[in-house]
Amino acid sequence: MTYTTNSDLPLLVSVDWLMSRLESPDLVILDARVVRQVETDGSVTYQPGEACFQHGGHIPGARFADLFNGFSAPSARFAFTCPGITQLGITARKLGLHPHNQIVIYDALTGAWAARIWWILRVYGHQNVAVLNGGLTEWQKQGGSLEYGIPADPKTGSWIPTPIAPRSFTSFPEVIDIVQGRRPAHLICALTITNSNSDAHCAPIPGSYNLPYRGLLDDAGKLDPAAIRRETERLNLKKDDDIVLYCGGGINAAGLALGLELEGFRHIAIFDGSLEEWHARTGLHST
Repeated sequence: MTYTTNSDLPLLVSVDWLMSRLESPDLVILDARVVRQVETDGSVTYQPGEACFQHGGHIPGARFADLFNGFSAPSARFAFTCPGITQLGITARKLGLHPHNQIVIYDALTGAWAARIWWILRVYGHQNVAVLNGGLTEWQKQGGSLEYGIPADPKTGSWIPTPIAPRSFTSFPEVIDIVQGRRPAHLICALTITNSNSDAHCAPIPGSYNLPYRGLLDDAGKLDPAAIRRETERLNLKKDDDIVLYCGGGINAAGLALGLELEGFRHIAIFDGSLEEWHARTGLHST
């Protein structure tokens, strides 16, 4: 996807940047927190983080952004499917979003969850959106204060999403075209894939590059520009290449999209259904 914007808001902002602007009337902070749980069988599940937002503390003035409902289509077959324009409009108005707002999003894990909402808002036309580098962990590490409880509902917002940007998402048939050589594009898997991985549901789409999103983070969990540059050079990716990202369910792919945009890549799309849809619809597993 190619973006043009007159926004002076960076794609990625630091804790210092946010602390200095907490009182700005145009600033909206969205908490995209989710809860990661390891089940008794060893599987990992994720749940909405609203209880943590309320009782575990949040950045002052933040509003909870529910990735499982408002920012995904809850009745869709595959997890975290992009919401429709009507649903997103309702969600945005309830959150009090306006066209002039500078929106900063954070989570308490790797930043990919925040990046997913960043991606959704931008492909629907709100360009003044950024992710807080290092998220809530970095905020607290640098002495940022927390608020507790349920914030008052904001006044209804006026931002109206526009039709979704062309080439922001790639469909299953388009991925098939890439795999079979009918469309020139690079498929890139944002998961950590190894030859020893025995889980067939993590097997990458044939012909994919592997560029794990977590490999772009430094020891503090922040996106590292040097790592982004190193990994894109390793894969010999060019800034004008058409790139389609995927992962398990479109979350790490959004984090990788953020990293690639920071490095100047612009022709980026996400395979929304990612491996969940690929394996459900093909039953194919690569080695």
